[in-house]
Amino acid sequence: MKRVKKCIEVLGEGLKEYYNGNFEKFSETAKKVSKIEHEADLIKGNIRAHLPKSILMPVDKGQFQWLLREQDAILDHAENLAEMLDMRHTKIPEELRSLFIEHLEKVMETVRAMEGAMS
Repeated sequence: MKRVKKCIEVLGEGLKEYYNGNFEKFSETAKKVSKIEHEADLIKGNIRAHLPKSILMPVDKGQFQWLLREQDAILDHAENLAEMLDMRHTKIPEELRSLFIEHLEKVMETVRAMEGAMS
């Protein structure tokens, strides 16, 4: 979950730059997001490779794997968004920026709530 939170925070800061038309700075963000997503994929693969097959776990293995998939999906969507925006630089009209930032803050709030629920 730490990687998900870090990725969303990095993407959030980068999106603010993007909304203000600073596309070069956002390109750096897209690379960082991709790196974090790749690191998380390696961690996920390592966890899956080392999950016990016949030993009882304190949590249901199916639920645990579902949670891993959900976290991976968040990271995949973040990476896809960063890559798409990095390829197509679009000026966001001034009157829409606050709506985009409000949506971004809701996404970040959701990730923080998810982290809190898992602690």
